[in-house]
Amino acid sequence: EAWAGEGAECWVNPLFMQFKCKYSCWKCVNFHKDRKLEVDEDVRTRKKLFANMDTGKYQLLPRINGPYNDSYKAGVNPMTNVEFEKLASTVREMDRYARYTMTDPSVAPKARERCRNEFRMCAEWASRGMCGLPSTTGLLLLPRDDNANNNDDDDDNSFDNQAGPNDILFMMNNCPLACRMCEELESFHKCAGRRRPSSSSAAARPSFRSGELHPFFEEKLVSEDDGWAEYEPFFVSHPNTEEEEEGGDGYDDPYVVVLRKFLSEEEVNHLRTIAIRLTAQMTTSESSSRNTAYAGSAGCNDDDHCNSDDVYQRIMHRISLLTNSTISHLESMEFIQFSSNTHRQTTTYQHNFEMNSLWKPAGPRVLTLFVFLSDTTSEGGGGELGFPRLDWLRIRPKKGMVVLWPNVRNDNILESDPSTAFEHLPLKKGGGSVMGAYVHVRLHNWTDASLRGCA
Repeated sequence: EAWAGEGAECWVNPLFMQFKCKYSCWKCVNFHKDRKLEVDEDVRTRKKLFANMDTGKYQLLPRINGPYNDSYKAGVNPMTNVEFEKLASTVREMDRYARYTMTDPSVAPKARERCRNEFRMCAEWASRGMCGLPSTTGLLLLPRDDNANNNDDDDDNSFDNQAGPNDILFMMNNCPLACRMCEELESFHKCAGRRRPSSSSAAARPSFRSGELHPFFEEKLVSEDDGWAEYEPFFVSHPNTEEEEEGGDGYDDPYVVVLRKFLSEEEVNHLRTIAIRLTAQMTTSESSSRNTAYAGSAGCNDDDHCNSDDVYQRIMHRISLLTNSTISHLESMEFIQFSSNTHRQTTTYQHNFEMNSLWKPAGPRVLTLFVFLSDTTSEGGGGELGFPRLDWLRIRPKKGMVVLWPNVRNDNILESDPSTAFEHLPLKKGGGSVMGAYVHVRLHNWTDASLRGCA
């Protein structure tokens, strides 16, 4: 039981563990022993499903506190202590994922059937970044905040080795279990490679190309008479060109711009009405299935009222002009709401770059726009939009104000920019509530992808 509890031995030493410790590895069902040990009924159900799973090849891992596994040849593929810890952690996470996530009754049997590793190196490849960083929300999650500003070379900075599109495709085909993305397999096989060919039409062209993001923001930064002036833009972060020449720390800071007067009072109230209606229409099960950290969350996707609402469409058109993109490249508006009574008191760093976007037709979220639809009731009431990797930048909610930032690197549009990780800070007691809305600019035509079920 102790060896199985480490979450590694069952996967890397199956010849011994599945013979001597089959029960602890969940590879057999013993109802009599379960009852004797008072094992929870839910766990018994999960054990039965897991025992019938074919998880593929067992994984290579150096012996804990010992020499390399016999499967490794001496002098081949040497591994540092940091790399070993990454690999061991990957195997433990894979174990928990297979036992508890993939055995949830809501998981489709086909996804469970496909959830396997075709190679014995899958876990090591995953530990080296070939999967990216999948999470239960589909978002990239940064390392814990106690590592966020630590520059020790031994730190596990999970964004150091980002996966490319070819890595993702290979791993999804061969190592979905190690990547912990088995729930995405149906979408992967349905949607990968189904982007419509480019043409001369605006809807078929990408919203940006590599190298175009900085010029897009720079033009707005230096120009005083352009389409942004009426919104009172204020750049709270931008690359430091002088430090770039000198190799300083601030040369690669991303652009983050606040547009202080983007929506009128009437437009804010209208969007709030839409948000309240959409949230009220959602059932409890629908709300929980969105895997959101917010008390209320609802979107305009596939909503006929939004599609026929003149004010909503006018605002979306304004956003397309603001971002030099077409409406077809914009995701539908996603509303969020949280209060001091319901919002969690600890925050998780989030990122709007989704690993599954590397195979989906619409591509990654290039830009994110967040509009505040409410104020906080008092100074220091919380609810700020924070960017912990930008010197703990915090933006206080103000009704009608918009924050715009990139999710990808200027030099590679298919690679996430980890510095634009963000968080919604908890509201303090008496801080009221915060309501807002997200709009994301995709690289390719999101409307077309959504209509084909591949958004």
